[in-house]
Amino acid sequence: MANGKEQERGEGSERGARNTLYYLHPSDNPGTIISHVQLKGENYEEWARSMRNALRAKKKLGFIDGSLEKPSNDSSEIEDWWMVNSMLVAWIFNTIEPTLRSTITYVENVKDLWEDIQQRFSIGNGPRVHQLKTDIAACKQQGQAVMTYYGRLK
Repeated sequence: MANGKEQERGEGSERGARNTLYYLHPSDNPGTIISHVQLKGENYEEWARSMRNALRAKKKLGFIDGSLEKPSNDSSEIEDWWMVNSMLVAWIFNTIEPTLRSTITYVENVKDLWEDIQQRFSIGNGPRVHQLKTDIAACKQQGQAVMTYYGRLK
């Protein structure tokens, strides 16, 4: 509960608004790039990890992981939900390589978009294990610093 001075300056309500799942900072806009890792296809796991981290930092992870469901159409929150959802769709598209972006079907719901990208680019366990074994077998230090070489092995 905000005290009288906080309410006079609007601090209490502003702080409360920042804690809602629908809060967008004034600097947030559809052109914002929230991750510098760009999805190129083969780097899906790295891209997804970076995006989840960025969305978690902005308290928006629930939109893609399903923990925040879309409110009913007659809910007072539906307009705010659509506003944030649309922003997240733009942010995701901003981190996809342009040549790849044109091959991804536009979906309005960010959770559906996230799942479509995951289905398309995530490698299943069997092929992934084979790829990792091949990468490890081909990995040689070749004059790299020990830390760099270890990072490649890890």
